[in-house]
Amino acid sequence: MSPITSRIRSVVLRTLLISGLLAVGIGCGIFDPDTDDGDPPDDFQYPPLDSPQHTLTNLKLAWDKRDSTRAKQIYASDYRGTAITPESTVFFSKDQEVELLWQLGKDPEVTWTEMVLNPESTWVVEQFPSDPADWRTIRLLKGVKLEVTKGLTTYRAQNSDIEYKFKPDTIGTTISWRIVRWQENYTP
Repeated sequence: MSPITSRIRSVVLRTLLISGLLAVGIGCGIFDPDTDDGDPPDDFQYPPLDSPQHTLTNLKLAWDKRDSTRAKQIYASDYRGTAITPESTVFFSKDQEVELLWQLGKDPEVTWTEMVLNPESTWVVEQFPSDPADWRTIRLLKGVKLEVTKGLTTYRAQNSDIEYKFKPDTIGTTISWRIVRWQENYTP
């Protein structure tokens, strides 16, 4: 994600704040990621979260559908997102990521959201010795485009190197992969 993508997140959140659609604060009652998951999903079926690749595909689909319920399932509880630009570093929590999609889904002026990923055959899947042994990393080199249309304005971001880190989450005998880290390194 480029600084533009970070700006999209910031601009969208700022716009929502200014328009009074987003109340920020603990216990504000307007958004509680533990109890308010937005609208129930339609009959669309997401792919299972059975691999890092499928989890990343789920993230793309959740953005396209503005589905905070699915986003909540995709991110690990200890998720941390980081956008690094020459000017600043911005951090995002799971709750912020889920809240953003929730607000985009609830805002009647938002008519379009789309996350476009480069073809899966171009994704670089790695395991780093510095990470826990069960984590996996997918790097997308200039491989994400994000669009949000609100009113008459379309915000676009693309052309950064992005890294997603995944960890397995075992519930019973089912293993689901969750995004535990996201990092964008913008280089002009």
